[in-house]
Amino acid sequence: MANLENETLDKLVAGYVKVRDRKAELEAEHKAKVSKLDDMLNELGATIGQRLRESNVTSAKTAAGTATLSSRSIAMCGDWSALYEWITTTGRFDILERRIKVGAVKEIAEEEGKMPPGVKLDTKEQVMVRRVAATK
Repeated sequence: MANLENETLDKLVAGYVKVRDRKAELEAEHKAKVSKLDDMLNELGATIGQRLRESNVTSAKTAAGTATLSSRSIAMCGDWSALYEWITTTGRFDILERRIKVGAVKEIAEEEGKMPPGVKLDTKEQVMVRRVAATK
Protein backbone atom coordinates (compact mmCIF):
# COMPACT_ATOMS: atom_id res chain seq x y z
CA MET A 1 0.00 0.00 0.00
CA ALA A 2 1.24 3.48 -0.85
CA ASN A 3 2.40 5.95 1.78
CA LEU A 4 -0.79 7.72 2.84
CA GLU A 5 0.69 10.05 5.46
CA ASN A 6 1.10 12.97 3.03
CA GLU A 7 -2.28 12.64 1.29
CA THR A 8 -5.06 15.16 1.87
CA LEU A 9 -8.18 14.07 3.68
CA ASP A 10 -10.15 14.65 0.47
CA LYS A 11 -7.91 12.21 -1.44
CA LEU A 12 -8.04 9.69 1.38
CA VAL A 13 -11.84 9.76 1.45
CA ALA A 14 -12.00 9.57 -2.37
CA GLY A 15 -9.67 6.58 -2.30
CA TYR A 16 -11.74 4.92 0.41
CA VAL A 17 -14.94 5.36 -1.61
CA LYS A 18 -13.27 4.01 -4.77
CA VAL A 19 -11.91 0.91 -3.02
CA ARG A 20 -15.22 0.32 -1.22
CA ASP A 21 -17.10 0.56 -4.54
CA ARG A 22 -14.75 -1.95 -6.18
CA LYS A 23 -15.14 -4.28 -3.22
CA ALA A 24 -18.94 -4.03 -3.54
CA GLU A 25 -18.71 -4.85 -7.26
CA LEU A 26 -16.59 -7.92 -6.57
CA GLU A 27 -18.90 -9.02 -3.75
CA ALA A 28 -21.94 -8.66 -6.02
CA GLU A 29 -20.26 -10.72 -8.74
CA HIS A 30 -19.24 -13.31 -6.18
CA LYS A 31 -22.72 -13.39 -4.66
CA ALA A 32 -24.32 -13.98 -8.08
CA LYS A 33 -21.94 -16.83 -8.87
CA VAL A 34 -22.33 -18.42 -5.45
CA SER A 35 -26.12 -18.09 -5.68
CA LYS A 36 -26.14 -20.21 -8.84
CA LEU A 37 -24.00 -22.83 -7.12
CA ASP A 38 -26.29 -22.77 -4.06
CA ASP A 39 -29.29 -23.35 -6.32
CA MET A 40 -27.54 -26.34 -7.90
CA LEU A 41 -26.59 -27.74 -4.47
CA ASN A 42 -30.16 -27.32 -3.21
CA GLU A 43 -31.55 -29.17 -6.23
CA LEU A 44 -28.99 -31.96 -5.93
CA GLY A 45 -29.57 -32.21 -2.17
CA ALA A 46 -33.35 -32.40 -2.59
CA THR A 47 -32.99 -35.17 -5.15
CA ILE A 48 -30.53 -37.09 -2.98
CA GLY A 49 -32.86 -36.72 0.03
CA GLN A 50 -35.77 -37.99 -2.02
CA ARG A 51 -33.78 -41.05 -3.11
CA LEU A 52 -32.72 -41.79 0.46
CA ARG A 53 -36.33 -41.52 1.73
CA GLU A 54 -37.58 -43.72 -1.13
CA SER A 55 -35.00 -46.32 -0.10
CA ASN A 56 -35.97 -46.01 3.58
CA VAL A 57 -32.37 -45.26 4.59
CA THR A 58 -30.75 -42.30 6.32
CA SER A 59 -27.38 -42.71 4.64
CA ALA A 60 -25.85 -44.29 1.58
CA LYS A 61 -22.22 -44.81 0.66
CA THR A 62 -21.26 -44.35 -2.98
CA ALA A 63 -17.98 -44.33 -4.87
CA ALA A 64 -18.13 -40.51 -4.81
CA GLY A 65 -18.94 -40.15 -1.12
CA THR A 66 -21.54 -40.79 1.55
CA ALA A 67 -24.92 -39.04 1.62
CA THR A 68 -26.63 -38.67 4.98
CA LEU A 69 -30.16 -37.51 5.73
CA SER A 70 -30.51 -35.70 9.05
CA SER A 71 -33.13 -33.56 10.78
CA ARG A 72 -32.73 -30.26 12.59
CA SER A 73 -35.42 -28.76 14.81
CA ILE A 74 -36.05 -25.02 15.00
CA ALA A 75 -38.11 -23.49 17.82
CA MET A 76 -40.17 -20.41 16.91
CA CYS A 77 -42.45 -18.29 19.05
CA GLY A 78 -45.68 -16.77 17.81
CA ASP A 79 -46.80 -15.28 21.13
CA TRP A 80 -43.96 -13.90 23.26
CA SER A 81 -46.32 -12.58 25.94
CA ALA A 82 -47.81 -16.02 26.53
CA LEU A 83 -44.37 -17.65 26.48
CA TYR A 84 -42.91 -15.13 28.91
CA GLU A 85 -45.84 -15.64 31.28
CA TRP A 86 -45.32 -19.42 31.12
CA ILE A 87 -41.57 -19.06 31.72
CA THR A 88 -42.02 -16.82 34.76
CA THR A 89 -44.79 -19.07 36.16
CA THR A 90 -42.86 -22.30 35.68
CA GLY A 91 -39.34 -20.94 36.18
CA ARG A 92 -38.24 -22.63 32.94
CA PHE A 93 -35.74 -19.95 31.87
CA ASP A 94 -33.61 -22.76 30.43
CA ILE A 95 -35.52 -22.57 27.14
CA LEU A 96 -34.01 -19.16 26.44
CA GLU A 97 -30.55 -18.44 25.03
CA ARG A 98 -28.26 -16.00 26.81
CA ARG A 99 -27.87 -12.71 25.01
CA ILE A 100 -28.02 -9.11 26.19
CA LYS A 101 -29.81 -6.41 24.21
CA VAL A 102 -27.30 -3.58 23.77
CA GLY A 103 -29.92 -0.84 23.33
CA ALA A 104 -31.63 -1.76 26.60
CA VAL A 105 -28.30 -1.84 28.46
CA LYS A 106 -27.40 1.63 27.17
CA GLU A 107 -30.84 2.91 28.17
CA ILE A 108 -30.55 1.48 31.70
CA ALA A 109 -27.03 2.86 32.12
CA GLU A 110 -28.21 6.30 31.02
CA GLU A 111 -31.33 6.30 33.19
CA GLU A 112 -29.77 4.80 36.32
CA GLY A 113 -26.22 6.04 35.91
CA LYS A 114 -24.81 2.53 36.27
CA MET A 115 -24.71 -0.77 34.45
CA PRO A 116 -26.92 -3.72 35.40
CA PRO A 117 -25.09 -6.18 37.70
CA GLY A 118 -22.62 -8.41 35.88
CA VAL A 119 -22.94 -6.52 32.59
CA LYS A 120 -20.07 -4.86 30.77
CA LEU A 121 -20.56 -2.66 27.71
CA ASP A 122 -17.73 -2.64 25.19
CA THR A 123 -17.71 -0.06 22.39
CA LYS A 124 -15.54 -0.47 19.34
CA GLU A 125 -14.58 2.51 17.21
CA GLN A 126 -15.18 2.28 13.48
CA VAL A 127 -14.51 4.73 10.67
CA MET A 128 -17.53 5.29 8.43
CA VAL A 129 -17.28 6.97 5.03
CA ARG A 130 -20.30 8.23 3.13
CA ARG A 131 -20.09 9.25 -0.52
CA VAL A 132 -21.08 12.68 -1.74
CA ALA A 133 -24.68 12.64 -2.89
CA ALA A 134 -24.98 12.54 -6.66
CA THR A 135 -26.23 15.78 -8.16
CA LYS A 136 -29.09 15.61 -10.61
